[in-house]
Amino acid sequence: MNDIFKDIIGHAIQKRKLSVLLEKKILPSTILFAGPEGIGKWKMAVRMAMYLHCGFPNPPCLSCSDCLRIEEGLHPDSVSIHPNENGIIPIGKEGSGEPGTVRWLIERLSMKSLSGITTALVDGIDRMRPEAQNALLKTIEEPSKGTYIFLIAGSVATVLPTIISRCFTLKFDFLHDEEVLQAIETMASQASELPLIAQAAGGSMANAVLLRDEGALEDIKNAMADIKEQINTGFSAMEHISRIEKKIGAEKLLDILLNIYRKNMKSVLLTGGIKGIIGDYFGEILFERVDTTLAVIKTIIQVRMELKRNINIVSALRGLLYEKTVSEQI
Repeated sequence: MNDIFKDIIGHAIQKRKLSVLLEKKILPSTILFAGPEGIGKWKMAVRMAMYLHCGFPNPPCLSCSDCLRIEEGLHPDSVSIHPNENGIIPIGKEGSGEPGTVRWLIERLSMKSLSGITTALVDGIDRMRPEAQNALLKTIEEPSKGTYIFLIAGSVATVLPTIISRCFTLKFDFLHDEEVLQAIETMASQASELPLIAQAAGGSMANAVLLRDEGALEDIKNAMADIKEQINTGFSAMEHISRIEKKIGAEKLLDILLNIYRKNMKSVLLTGGIKGIIGDYFGEILFERVDTTLAVIKTIIQVRMELKRNINIVSALRGLLYEKTVSEQI
């Protein structure tokens, strides 16, 4: 059988499972791709849709009109939805047929396909509120013949158990640093910084793409300087954190910072100092003490968990770091 994922980095176990399902012609009607964001789940789901629609031998050929239209989101028998500007996939009003909503997706999946195969890619089942997930449940339970639904979730924590129980679930993990480096080595810019970008990305290609932009690493370094100033002085305006948050978003900023501080702590524990690629670049704004780094990590995790409440991350970081400075004497 043709290796349909040969150019996609990582996830060997997941690739093998999907290939077996296709080879034995036992592909479930709904598959849930669950794991961290930015690691290639969407790309693998798109490749599955290409395989199902491609009419050439050894699909997908990646170059026929069916494959190209799926990649561009223009195939008449393949539909996809993504979170809106508020970060959710709304249920939509009954009868409105508003594109991008769950009810619009349900209506599209009820239509007869031109080819006999219909595929749906849902980029964020975990970004639907319970009522929206419940609305989609019947379609998942009783899909039309020839319909295949691929659900993407950053976390299954907010996916209804009734949805999970009706899916074949594939769990994904972060890519290894070496895999991220392999994936970004073709980037022409910042070639000398690619190993650093791969480590700072924390196994996420999405993070790596952000960090390859000119000045991005320096922005992260300045944000970390704000954190160190807060710890050393008890107050920081955190202007750099505020600035980079506007550029890449709070989630990505916190995820990248968290990964760097975790690598910092690992280095201190294993070698007794700030060493390695991360240490060489961020050295003067990292911490020699494990308890200090651990306090920063706990703070970032806490702020990360509170993002859904639309908190101000500058105020949250400043307040929590001050509390930990006092309570843990960091």
